[in-house]
Amino acid sequence: MGSKTPNPIPYEEVDVEPVLELQTLNPAIEIGPFDKVFAVDKDGAVFFCDSRNHRILKYDIRGRFLQEIGGLGQGTEDLYWPYGIVLSGEEIVVLNAAGREIKTFDKNGKCISRFEMPGAQGSKSLVASDRSVVTDMRYQDEGRLRKQDLLAAFSLDGKALHHFGRLLSSNSAGAQLAFNTTRLGMSGTSIFGAYYVYPAIFGYRIDGTELFFRHLSVLNIPEFEAILRDQKQDLDPAKPNYQNRSLNLTFLCANILARSESIFYYVLNHYPYIIIFDGNGFPIRRLHIRLSHHSIRIRSFTLGPGDTVYGVIQAVGKDGPGPMLVKAKIAERLAGK
Repeated sequence: MGSKTPNPIPYEEVDVEPVLELQTLNPAIEIGPFDKVFAVDKDGAVFFCDSRNHRILKYDIRGRFLQEIGGLGQGTEDLYWPYGIVLSGEEIVVLNAAGREIKTFDKNGKCISRFEMPGAQGSKSLVASDRSVVTDMRYQDEGRLRKQDLLAAFSLDGKALHHFGRLLSSNSAGAQLAFNTTRLGMSGTSIFGAYYVYPAIFGYRIDGTELFFRHLSVLNIPEFEAILRDQKQDLDPAKPNYQNRSLNLTFLCANILARSESIFYYVLNHYPYIIIFDGNGFPIRRLHIRLSHHSIRIRSFTLGPGDTVYGVIQAVGKDGPGPMLVKAKIAERLAGK
């Protein structure tokens, strides 16, 4: 495990392999701008969070339709604006109701638990183990702000376990919500994450113990240097004038993926790049992601069977590939840390 930033940080180009063209799927899917829009199970089946149609759709790896879960409504078996999906064993955990509710379904699509998250203003990311689920809470409530809690852990049946994490304080409710939007990944009992618009990466144990908190400005990562030098961007949540003007935010982290003691951070503003961090939060490798020599934008990625990373991409430019599911092996890159 690393202990400091190598200089320079090793760089390599990675070609991904196409799996499915999303436009060919039937029923069609419309995924939202969230980080957990799909999941891949141990058999290679793919679950897509079809947010606009309020459902989860399951396909095999060849694109054959297998199952629909949910549908518009607020009943036990329904979904209403699902924002994300993760798998916990054979159970399907859904961030529902525009980020205010967690629903868990069995493999047959039957809802086995549901609970609301009191006070949350619409969570944006979640991770789950076989016992618990962790999500960002994005509180606006003043009492919550004083507790300095960023994340919340619940049992899968809805029992509140604890709150933890560094919440970034601001004098504006809008800035408070924006700066505390996160992207989360989980490996074993460790939660790794980053803020969507603030340049920092963090790690916690599931019990709330902090592993690290690192500001990206001190890690000498080329993909961030130009962003952090741009004085026109709002990168400080504590500025006093957010109540009097609109925010000029830089969207930094599109997605986080954790595997063993490695963290994959997808840099949104430089769309072909993924930065790999070690379990202490230090960068160890920079990956330039390509598909047949085309630049691509990654909407979401997740870990599938056999140490394979699957990603949903969108086209870049008129001649680029259309929206599709792609994959790449990562084990050899982790071994070469």
